Amino acid sequence: MATALLGGCVVLPDPRVAGTPSAHPATGGLAPLGPGLEGEVLVLAFSGGGARAAAFSLGVMEGLAALPAPGGGSLADRVALTTGASGGALPAAWMGLHGAAEFESYRATVLDADWHGRVRTGTASPVNLLRLYGGGVNNPDAFADALDREVFRGARLGDFGRAGRPQVVLSATDIANHAPFFFAPATFAQLCADGPAMRVADAVAASMAAPVLFRPLTMQAFAGACATPGPAWLGAADDRQAPWMLARQARAFASYREAERVAFVHLLDAGLTDYLAVAALLVARLGAETPHAPLAPDDAVRLARLTVVLVDVGQAPIDPWPLDANGPDGQQAIEAAFGAAMGTNVRLARDALAAALDDWQTALRDWRCGLDQAEVLRWRGTLEGWRCDAVTVTLGRVSFDDLPPDEREALAAIKTRLSLPRDEVDQLIAGGRAAALASPALRALSDAPRR
Repeated sequence: MATALLGGCVVLPDPRVAGTPSAHPATGGLAPLGPGLEGEVLVLAFSGGGARAAAFSLGVMEGLAALPAPGGGSLADRVALTTGASGGALPAAWMGLHGAAEFESYRATVLDADWHGRVRTGTASPVNLLRLYGGGVNNPDAFADALDREVFRGARLGDFGRAGRPQVVLSATDIANHAPFFFAPATFAQLCADGPAMRVADAVAASMAAPVLFRPLTMQAFAGACATPGPAWLGAADDRQAPWMLARQARAFASYREAERVAFVHLLDAGLTDYLAVAALLVARLGAETPHAPLAPDDAVRLARLTVVLVDVGQAPIDPWPLDANGPDGQQAIEAAFGAAMGTNVRLARDALAAALDDWQTALRDWRCGLDQAEVLRWRGTLEGWRCDAVTVTLGRVSFDDLPPDEREALAAIKTRLSLPRDEVDQLIAGGRAAALASPALRALSDAPRR
C-alpha cells in the first residue's frame, strides 16, 4: 500500500497491474485489415472527446446503417477496422463486439449511465490533493471494473472481429516514452504478453484516463519471457533518416524489451498523443515493407476503394476572454495552452495521414499494375473486370462541420465530460446521424439517391 496520510484516514491502494506473460504471443501488425476484404472497405477512426464523442459516434453508426452500400447491405457492413481514442474508444470497442447494431443497448449502458457522478472531480479537498499527489484523483482500475461489469460483460480483446464484425485498435498514451500505445497484436508481441486475454474494459479505461482525473493504468512488460522477433521497422529507432513518428514509436517498442529501462508501462488518455485515433494506421503504413501493407496481397488485389473516415468531434475555440484586456485567468490559460498543443498535433496528424494515404494509393496502383495475369488470377479468382489502376485510398471526415451553423454551434458548446445530460445526448446522436447522412465522404460510397 502507498503511504497513509491524514491520521491514517486515507490509504492509496497500489495500482493493479494488467497483462499476463506469454512465451508465444500472438503476432500481427498495428492495423489488422482483413482477411477477406473486397470492393468497398471502410476504416472508422473515432476521435477523443469524452461522452460527446461517444454520443455523436452512435449517431454516425446509425447513419452508416441507414446508408445503402453498392451491391447490397449498408455501409456499416463495409467497416473492416475501427480505431478509437479516449471517448472514441467506447464506440470503437462496441462495433468490434457487436457491429453497428444493438443501438438501444449502447445508449442504455454507455450513454445513459452517470459515469461522471461516480468519479471525484474536485482537487480542493486535502483528500483529493493527496490522491492527486499519488498520480490522479481517481483509480482507473475501479472505472475499468465498472465498464467490464456494465458495458463489456467480460469481453476480451480476442473477442473483437468475430462473426464478420470489425477488427479494433484502441490507443492510449505511454507517458514515459511520450508516444502512443496501441492495443494491437504487434504491441503485445513486443511486450511478450497475452493480448487476446486482456479485458476490453482495461484498454478502454486506459484510453480514457484523463490526466489529473485518473492515475495512469499500469501494464507489465515481460522482457525475456519470449523470443518473438520485433517488427522490421524497429530499425527506425536508430535511423536518422526515418520519419520522426516512426522513429519515436520504434524507440518505445524497443524499450519494452529492455528490462533495465522499462518494467511497467504507464498509460494515460489517448488524446494526449493520438486524439484522432489514426496513429496506428499511420505508423503501420510508414513502417510497411511492401507496397500493399498492412493489406495482404490477395486483399490488395480485390480491393476497389479504401476509405478512412475520421469521426471527429473536435471543437474550435469559443472563449470569451479574447474580448478582455486582462486575458484568461489561470484555469482558462491552462485549458487554452492544452488546447493549443493538442489542436496543433491534431492538424499535423491529419495532414500526415492524408499524405501517407496518397502515397499508399500510388504504391498500390504501381504494384498491382506490375502483377502478371497468373498472380491476379490466383488472388482474385478471375480476370473479368480487372483494372490494375482501379483502386483508390481516400480520407474522409464526419464532424460538426457537416451540419447547419446553428446545429454545429450548439453541439460545439457541449462540454467534454465522462457523461452528459439526456437532452445533450439526444442532440449529439441526432447530430451524428445527420452528419453521416450529409457527409460527402460517405455519400460518395453509398448508392443511395440524394434527398
